[in-house]
Amino acid sequence: MLGLIHYNQAATLQQTATNNFLLVSNLIDNDPLNAEIPNPSGNTNIGDAIAAATDKLDDSGVVGIKVEILLTDGLTNQPNPPPPPDQALSPKAYAEKKAQAAKDAGIMLFTIGLGSAVDDAFLADIATHIDGQPLYYPAPDATQLEGIYQQIAEIIIFYNIRQSVWYER
Repeated sequence: MLGLIHYNQAATLQQTATNNFLLVSNLIDNDPLNAEIPNPSGNTNIGDAIAAATDKLDDSGVVGIKVEILLTDGLTNQPNPPPPPDQALSPKAYAEKKAQAAKDAGIMLFTIGLGSAVDDAFLADIATHIDGQPLYYPAPDATQLEGIYQQIAEIIIFYNIRQSVWYER
């Protein structure tokens, strides 16, 4: 199953969980905002994007491995709306908190940093780590994305197989 959440200033559900991969692919390919990517000067509400995806995965009824793939072209710079001053976290701390909540819920979080205006260390830190390695992929430009998505698919397939192996003696 696959869903899609678009985010900038706010996170917006574009497609609920579906088995129609072509539908989601077309939504991504035909998004008019693609002409503006990468656009690191815009809003990048990573915390709310992760929270929205986590909520939708929790509500989806998906059984088995749950995965979020976060693609960003900028620095996390705002939760929306901003929290009250007595509960304020920096945008980075807010995103870290939401990423940890996703991982605590058993979700594998892959991160992709597109372009040169991303915080590689931050994206590696919030990603799930397997055998000490972060599931973070830097992409200097969009030409690398197809190969990165292929690598992610291979990891998901391998992880699913590894978790499903039965040993008999």
